[in-house]
Amino acid sequence: MALDRLRASLKDCPVVRFGEYEYFVHPITDGIPLGRPEVLDEVLGELAKLGDWAHCDKIVTAESMGFPLAAGLSLRVHRPYVFIRKRQYGLPGEVSLKQTTGYSKTDMFINTNHIDNAPVAVLEACAMGLPVVSTNVGGIPNLLTDGETALLVPDDDDCAMADAIRSLLNDPGLAARLSAQGRLLAERSSWEKVRPQWERIFSHMMKPEFVPNRKRSDQGTAQQAEP
Repeated sequence: MALDRLRASLKDCPVVRFGEYEYFVHPITDGIPLGRPEVLDEVLGELAKLGDWAHCDKIVTAESMGFPLAAGLSLRVHRPYVFIRKRQYGLPGEVSLKQTTGYSKTDMFINTNHIDNAPVAVLEACAMGLPVVSTNVGGIPNLLTDGETALLVPDDDDCAMADAIRSLLNDPGLAARLSAQGRLLAERSSWEKVRPQWERIFSHMMKPEFVPNRKRSDQGTAQQAEP
């Protein structure tokens, strides 16, 4: 089985609690406790197999936890790497990104699922006023409208996803419009607005002409009552 060493190491890693969340503390993601080179080597080997490196111009990852993975992967696949840092240096081409746990502190909500229905997380993000970038899969096109309530991109198209994210970062007006329309969508999707619609549907469908079993049962009872 792939990643046997990683699986074994996860069984023994400590779990700590920060606020409402519990976290695994593992050398691959946190740099502590003591990291085993054979585990890192196994993880880097699998990552090297997964990527389409011929179409990758750079490896981008977060600072701290990303250091050993990005540096090691760069050596294997011969691609340059760059880290997302907390501090701005004012260098040419520097792009500002922010992402923290909790929707209210992010600049946008990114949904990269390959299979989905009508994800509640997307509506929660809209309710928080976050512009949404999502893959155009499953029931998402029935929930979101491209260019109006979100930016939708084809599934498994990394370039399109990156372009959509970049367009939001570079166009505050677009982000504001998606945010405003997303809030309206979330309001229309609230239980207070949806419940009356379901009640009307159920009331309509419970009429005798829409319940064949009940109609046949009533007719059978009437026929049995005849002398």
